[in-house]
Amino acid sequence: MRLPDPLRKGGANPEDPAALLRAIIGEAGRNMAAAVAVGRGGYGYTLCTGFTTLTPRAPLTQDAPFEVGSVSKMFTALLFAVLVEEGRLSLYEPLAGHVPPGAMPPGPAARRITALHLATHSSGLPHLTPRMLLKVRPSDITNPYLRYRDRDLLTDLSRARLKFPPGTSRHYSNFGFALLGHMLEHATRQSYADLIAEKIAGPLRLTHTTARSDLEQTEGYWHGHLMPPLRTPGFSGAGAIRSSARDLTRFLTHHIAPDPGLPPPLYRALRVVTHTDSPQATTLGWLSRTTALGDLYFQPGSTRAATAFIGFSPSRHTTVAALVSSGWTLRNSLIQNAYLLLRHYAANPLAHAAPS
Repeated sequence: MRLPDPLRKGGANPEDPAALLRAIIGEAGRNMAAAVAVGRGGYGYTLCTGFTTLTPRAPLTQDAPFEVGSVSKMFTALLFAVLVEEGRLSLYEPLAGHVPPGAMPPGPAARRITALHLATHSSGLPHLTPRMLLKVRPSDITNPYLRYRDRDLLTDLSRARLKFPPGTSRHYSNFGFALLGHMLEHATRQSYADLIAEKIAGPLRLTHTTARSDLEQTEGYWHGHLMPPLRTPGFSGAGAIRSSARDLTRFLTHHIAPDPGLPPPLYRALRVVTHTDSPQATTLGWLSRTTALGDLYFQPGSTRAATAFIGFSPSRHTTVAALVSSGWTLRNSLIQNAYLLLRHYAANPLAHAAPS
């Protein structure tokens, strides 16, 4: 799904944090839920509205997991960095070494695709493949990746055509991050869900974060219709994560100031994802913008059942996580408003209580 550019004009008054918060919470609408968590310099608050489930009616809390769509890519990028720090992979690991013979696209350029290219949207691979757009996604509008498995991923890779030689430009690619997830599984002989639990969620104490689709989560809606939980058997690296407002805040905070007590590979990886030593890229996965406030890192995400945004400012120790239990539509301005909220609180002190 193509998401709006968080930097485009639109949304509530960027100078009025209360208006931005009301707009984000207001995305919940009827029968839906929303949460927004803001932190700056040790202070923070979380606002929640709506219900995790309607039958029975369970009020939303900051621990309620939502599908986060492409925010999953930030977990995949961190997992990749951890495996690099453990010596299981290198930044420049060739994709060709982790797929069967004949699975790479034709031509010598494709054989130069590395894990770093996949993690930085610079592989030249398309956002989604033509086969996926024409066959897989329309087959089930409520759960578009349900029947898309590893064999489909590899078939599509063999038929892919590069938009540019690897490393020469950038093009946002869900397909590329799905392949990165495949590489991580192949290198470790573990499932993506198990790797997230062992390497990321467990050590960071993200108790309501998972890549499994069979656990309880906030009910989500698409144009008012209840959606089933998203399943991504062949696309996990691009969109399988579920997480909560509290967990996402903790995830972001560790990117600003990692706990020295973390496992050393994870501690180092949290630094690497925004400050790689590679001349090819400075960040893994994260979208970023350099402003007068310093660098801002962020990522939006959406599924049929939820829309999400996370972002942080390392220099201002500011974090924002926003979630709503409805898929993105043209009327949904959560992504723009959450980005504006990040900019506002990166520039201004955070009140000790939430604005009313």
